Amino acid sequence: MRRTLSIFCGLLIFAATVAGQTFYGSTDVKTFRAGRDGEFRNRSESPLLDEDFANFKGLNYFETSDKFVVTAKLERARGTEKFVLPTSAGTTRKYLKYGTLKFKIDGGEFSLTVFNRNRSRRLRPTPICCSSRSAT
Repeated sequence: MRRTLSIFCGLLIFAATVAGQTFYGSTDVKTFRAGRDGEFRNRSESPLLDEDFANFKGLNYFETSDKFVVTAKLERARGTEKFVLPTSAGTTRKYLKYGTLKFKIDGGEFSLTVFNRNRSRRLRPTPICCSSRSAT
């Protein structure tokens, strides 16, 4: 349950960090989810196997909740630690570890590692990747 909660928090924080951007032409969560489901239905972009397409009805999403809107403290990473992470399309992308976001929900301590695709240490309003792990 805590792992699911931390992943969900990660997605919400990711969304909050890029709130000024649009996804699929909108900042609306329903539009985003419809666009994401569309990517999964597109064989050239989807991580689904051929046999999965016939039964794919869309991704399962959590309901949105203000409970998961948090204020987090960013601890900047030192150095230029780079990672190569696999994508759902089967390719890889290089990321720079930017820092760690730390926050609390219901008394539990959580953290998200923030990776930046930009080559500079400056975090620009471009998509970033967060990985999550609870402190418990």
